[in-house]
Amino acid sequence: MRNISLAVMLMVFLAVVAVITTVADSSREVAVQRIISEEVAAWNAGDAAAYSRHFAVQGTFTNIYGLVFDGHDAFEKRHAESFATFFKGSSRQEKIRRIRFVTPDVAIVDVDTEVRGFARMPPGVPAPADGVLRTRLLQVFVKRSGEWWIETYHNVDVKAQSVRGQQQPTPSQHKFPPARSGRAFGPLLGDVPAIAQPSYDSRPFRDGAILCA
Repeated sequence: MRNISLAVMLMVFLAVVAVITTVADSSREVAVQRIISEEVAAWNAGDAAAYSRHFAVQGTFTNIYGLVFDGHDAFEKRHAESFATFFKGSSRQEKIRRIRFVTPDVAIVDVDTEVRGFARMPPGVPAPADGVLRTRLLQVFVKRSGEWWIETYHNVDVKAQSVRGQQQPTPSQHKFPPARSGRAFGPLLGDVPAIAQPSYDSRPFRDGAILCA
């Protein structure tokens, strides 16, 4: 009888622990989801300060060009430039693909994004045939002093093959146009020989308007 009582008590204890853990996980997930929703609202309002609200002071930001910027101020500045030019008046949608808590205070968040209504594409980014810029956004959230902060924000544009559901070529299968003389990106990327001169107006790109997406 004593053994049965102990077994029942153990089962009750484990059930309570499971419930507490589930509630905690749910609370953390809701907090992250709320920040994602705030990002969407801030983008659609063209508010760079609000969009950067949860970006950490020493966070890192990789844009769709593959350029990396450090710090909250740089993150906010790039988005302010974008909202005033290429993405002015645009609308954004985000769908959370996955939230994974590697520890109770660290979350890796994969998001599918779509941007519509932009006046033109940033230099170097092909204009989608359907007018929708799609990206895969990875954000790393870290909780400190009871608040979640974005420590890493890594954005990659979806290529046309992915949109059509086709298999993307491997790096060895990519075919590049013949190289031309000159420098593709000027002082921004250093002295890198051009692979191909684009047909778009690349002056904003050369002048330092490396914008976000």
